[in-house]
Amino acid sequence: MRTFFGALRYESIRLRSIRSTWVLVLAAIASAALVAEIVAREILRGEEFLSEPETIVSLLTGSSGVGPLSFPALFAGLIGVAALGTEYRHGLMHSTLTAVPRRGVLLFAKLIVVGAFAALTAVLSIGAAFAVGRAEIGSGFGTSLLTAGDTERALAGFVALVVLTALLGVGLGALLRSATAAGVVLVALPALVEPLAIWALTGPKSGLGEDIAAHLPFTAGAQMVNLPGGDGPGFDLVALGALAGGLTFLAFVAATTLVSTAVFARRDA
Repeated sequence: MRTFFGALRYESIRLRSIRSTWVLVLAAIASAALVAEIVAREILRGEEFLSEPETIVSLLTGSSGVGPLSFPALFAGLIGVAALGTEYRHGLMHSTLTAVPRRGVLLFAKLIVVGAFAALTAVLSIGAAFAVGRAEIGSGFGTSLLTAGDTERALAGFVALVVLTALLGVGLGALLRSATAAGVVLVALPALVEPLAIWALTGPKSGLGEDIAAHLPFTAGAQMVNLPGGDGPGFDLVALGALAGGLTFLAFVAATTLVSTAVFARRDA
């Protein structure tokens, strides 16, 4: 037990001391604020309406459920990648394993610390987006909107999406042993691979293809932020409900983490 808490403390200090951690946190917050600014301008022009919970969720999260790409989640995922990948890049893994020789304990500590950082990043992103909305729209954009419809559930789903994406980043970093490779995979999956897969699988007579597309990891995970009756990720594909989509993404993250843990425990630093 003492070893585990020591590993937590070691990882917490190490992650806070890495400049890229704070750069990525600020990037996540800035991206959320930028999307909030865009949505707020659309509201002021009459193109979107505060009476629609989907508009509120879109403004506050920067991911309205119409695509499997969430900028705050991706930046949090890159924090996860940096938590392990940078040690391989700079040849520091031997030093880390000297400080925390039990690899399973080390990886578990990284997951917990990164998850905490990701949750904080998600909350700060929502806060920044709310501040932008309030500044642009005025008193009409109040805290009462946070509880309108299923907005609360969508915001909780957003926090879960950000945390799970960060944990996926840790798993990819451990599996690929390269921050660059893990980062490319993490970004390419939702930004390129899944949209192309959805385009190829969906069509007027592609029931099976749509079922497969619905279970693509980031497409399913985006449903945690999507509201009932709203458009789903990718070409208006309404994939799964929030719970089913979240469990699908969780299963993908868990499988990646289990494989990376097994590989990390058996190979040389």
